[in-house]
Parts: sequence; structure tokens; C-alpha cells
Amino acid sequence: MTSGGIEVHVHGCGADEVPRDESHLVVRAMRMGFRAMGAEPQGFSLLCKNVIPHTRGMGSSSAAIVGGLVLARAMVAGGNLLLDDDAI
Repeated sequence: MTSGGIEVHVHGCGADEVPRDESHLVVRAMRMGFRAMGAEPQGFSLLCKNVIPHTRGMGSSSAAIVGGLVLARAMVAGGNLLLDDDAI
């Protein structure tokens, strides 16, 4: 966690092609997860290591969304009770 705001660091496939702000797909998914759990951290630092190529139909967007939701759940106390696997 950070004292406020978000930091996004990206390495790997397509690292130079993705945003490093609130519009990053993992961050957007995390925000959805936080809202679903009624939680909102002051800030966080996100490190993404991309191993799935973008825009090739290999699931990079799906992986980002699921990863963001699981990350949000892990950051909230009792998150696994508030956002179970079926909800994700």
C-alpha cells in the first residue's frame, strides 16, 4: 500500500503499450472488486509482469480482470468472505 494514489509498474509483453494510471485494466478490475466489498484503500502500488501477449486472443484481458479482482480480495480483511470465487 502507498499513502495515497496508485503506482503502476509494468514489465514483460506489451509493457510499453499499457497505461500506468487508473485506466490500467488490472486497476479497473481492482476498483470493481473494492466497490463490491465496500472497501477502498488509500492507495497501492501495483507491479504487473505480463507474460500473455496482448491483442492475440490469448486471454490477456481476462487474466488482468481476474487477477485484479483476486488482488482486491486479498487486500481487504475478510475479502474471501465478501467476494467469494463464485462472485469473481
